[in-house]
Amino acid sequence: MNPIRRWILAWTVVAFGAGFAVRAPAGAVYDSDTNTVYVQGPHNTLKTIAEDLFFPPYFSYDFVTCTAVCDANIHIEVGGVLTLGDRDTPSREETLRFTGPEDSQRVLMAAGEAFLCYHSQVTAAPERAHCYTIRHQSGKMVIEDSVIRNARHGVSISGRPGSRHDLTVRDSTFEGCRTPLLLCSLPAELRNLTFRSCGSLAVHRGPIVLTDCTFEDCPHPYSNVGQWRYGENSRLVLVNCTPWKDFPDDRKMFYRSSNAVRKWYLRVQVLDAQHEPIAGARARVRDNAGNVEVQGSTGPDGFVRSDGSGNLPVTDFTRDAQGTHDADPHRVEVEWNGREHAESVTMDDGAKDQPVEKAIVLP
Repeated sequence: MNPIRRWILAWTVVAFGAGFAVRAPAGAVYDSDTNTVYVQGPHNTLKTIAEDLFFPPYFSYDFVTCTAVCDANIHIEVGGVLTLGDRDTPSREETLRFTGPEDSQRVLMAAGEAFLCYHSQVTAAPERAHCYTIRHQSGKMVIEDSVIRNARHGVSISGRPGSRHDLTVRDSTFEGCRTPLLLCSLPAELRNLTFRSCGSLAVHRGPIVLTDCTFEDCPHPYSNVGQWRYGENSRLVLVNCTPWKDFPDDRKMFYRSSNAVRKWYLRVQVLDAQHEPIAGARARVRDNAGNVEVQGSTGPDGFVRSDGSGNLPVTDFTRDAQGTHDADPHRVEVEWNGREHAESVTMDDGAKDQPVEKAIVLP
């Protein structure tokens, strides 16, 4: 949009008594030429954007579910701030859901003062996975206790050399993102993150420091571009992902106080003497040091479930600056109807693209 035209659109004439008052450029304006919502000023939320634009079809807001559905790009202008959720009130969760035609790509461009996302989620409509990217061009970006779901690029750093970037991503989950983080060398706090069913991280001109990260069901979590390190006192957990050859083996990546843990899924079914499933049995899985890794109870099909899933994440080994520490063999302990039974299982059993299966028959 022409800067002068955008400036004119941003000035709003407001009726005030018998006369008129003029409001300075702030709030949201829409440019149909680029299908972009421009956000200006310091006090913008999803609700105020919808109000500023008079609830148009390309940007709706549901006051009950606190959900905005956006069929446009969002550009945070110089000096602009967009806030999702409330940092001090976790219950005030908001959702920004991108949608659009099948061949479209939406961009949330953070080029202003700040994009702040607290206890909220940014996602795509179910039929439009990977239809949007969050791009950090300059200014401050905070994603805290939030979920970024089904993005093409979860957080992508762009901008000219020397641009000011202040990036904090912590206590958050990236789910179903093609590239959850596309970063270049810059000061960033990346702490306590979970990547679930995502593609690889891409890091250019590293190193980038990751602290306390978990990868679940990510075929290849690591990009072959750039470098990263694991922060001091950091724990990296990989669950059902990465072939052996891709597992971090460079001990320079770790501080002495850091470690990486590899886990695979274990499925345990409890059967009676006639090989019929037993419901209501309690089960625990211990490593070779006697530590309980996971516990749960059996459903009608006899499979042990923990947190609603029959796939139990169980440690294969731990690796740190001193070497590799095997957690096998594991011990599965079952209790049912006053009876106890235990058997051994090894997480090296079977193919790694399928859970390790263990059937326990109570005598």
